[in-house]
Amino acid sequence: MLEDVTLERMIIEAVGTGLGVALLPDQVEKLPHENVISRPLSQPIRTQSGITWKSENSSTALRANIVKERSESMR
Repeated sequence: MLEDVTLERMIIEAVGTGLGVALLPDQVEKLPHENVISRPLSQPIRTQSGITWKSENSSTALRANIVKERSESMR
């Protein structure tokens, strides 16, 4: 699976070669790119998000209250 940064760089490269336009998060503007112009949208786009993990993963981050609180509030 591609990391987000790798995927975003691939999208920026595709835009830079003339393959189209893309809607990307604001932080992508900080990635190095040539032949690409980034502009903010006049109206922000809002999307729903979720938290997903493998059921047997016992990492400390997943046990943290913030993950539990966030996942319960999204149901």
